[in-house]
Amino acid sequence: MRRLRSLPEVTHATEYFGFSAPSGAGPGLVAPVFPADPLLGTTDQVTDPEQQWYIFRCKIDGAWTRVSGAGVVIADVDKGFFLGHEDLINQVERTYNAWDGTTNVSAGATDHGTGVLGLAGAESNTVGIAGVAFSAKLWAIQHNTGTGQELQGNSLASAIDWAALQDSGGRRG
Repeated sequence: MRRLRSLPEVTHATEYFGFSAPSGAGPGLVAPVFPADPLLGTTDQVTDPEQQWYIFRCKIDGAWTRVSGAGVVIADVDKGFFLGHEDLINQVERTYNAWDGTTNVSAGATDHGTGVLGLAGAESNTVGIAGVAFSAKLWAIQHNTGTGQELQGNSLASAIDWAALQDSGGRRG
């Protein structure tokens, strides 16, 4: 608290001991059910690199008892996405290609963007993995190439602007 108060941008800081994380009660929050996806694993030890050992090492499983990402939007600006992936098909809510202005985000390499969306918000559907915020909705935004005519300006900056200016319906992001 002393370090926080010493920061020039902090005008007031008070300790509050009554805080607890959302428990699922309230608008937009759903009490999470612990994921049962087969590649989730059960330990932070890397016994099988396909399993999600990092969930346990980062203690995300402890957060899952209180929150799931419900009521949250995660926007990923990346180089392409495979939206037909079994863990993403119900999670991706919006797409935008800042390079050509279309909604096609599958031009070019799709492995990195697909992986990032999965780690962030793969659906808990008893298939594959579970994302850190497995109940969040995802926005896939491509910036590097497209199938239509290239737009003027910097497509990476345009992708970030697009995400920032979209109405999320009051959801946190």
